Amino acid sequence: VSQSRYRGSGIQLLENHGIEVVQNILVEDCLQLNRFFYTFHHLKRPFVTLKWAETLDGFMAPEPLSRLQISGSDSQFYTHNLRAQHSAILVGVSTWEIDKPKLNNRLDFGTDPLKMVLDPKLRGSYEDVQSRMIVFNFSLNQQTEMVEYVMIDPKNMVDSILNFMFKHQLNSLLVEGGAQTLDLFLNACKVDEIHQYVSQNIVFSKGLKAPEHQLNLSQTIQ
Repeated sequence: VSQSRYRGSGIQLLENHGIEVVQNILVEDCLQLNRFFYTFHHLKRPFVTLKWAETLDGFMAPEPLSRLQISGSDSQFYTHNLRAQHSAILVGVSTWEIDKPKLNNRLDFGTDPLKMVLDPKLRGSYEDVQSRMIVFNFSLNQQTEMVEYVMIDPKNMVDSILNFMFKHQLNSLLVEGGAQTLDLFLNACKVDEIHQYVSQNIVFSKGLKAPEHQLNLSQTIQ
């Protein structure tokens, strides 16, 4: 059955063929189960999930900035499950350069998300990329074997990224950092779900502060 042909009239179609239709059953559960689909088709943008790990005192990284794992093995599995659910994954260039993340799904069933990096001034190194990647920037539209450089509007970075994803039928985005990139989406009010991993025993005292928000969208993993 063609989706475009019957979109919005499926119930009427069934009733016209003598099939009883019961509506409004488990509405909230259905919306949660199909949240990517509904956001994509009703808001015309991908569903946006933010994820980060922070210390007990609210820091994402020590000072000076360096790679230091905060979350444990259970959180890592949970993260890879999130990656498997989403169409694409995004990090900022500082996270890309400091953490050297693989941004793939190695611990759960499912496919890898499309890798994306927000690199406005093209500071990152992408020579060793082994799978397709999108690099959002302010100055270059170019396609190489593995990397597609996509120019975005400096004044509307978040909308530019989401519009690109909508155009390419990518219905969900997992933003994993760093702090500036997470804040971009929070400040643009383009966030649908937040996953915070909070350590119960690691304290930095100073460093890179984790994002602060008042949104009731969080799932906190301790």
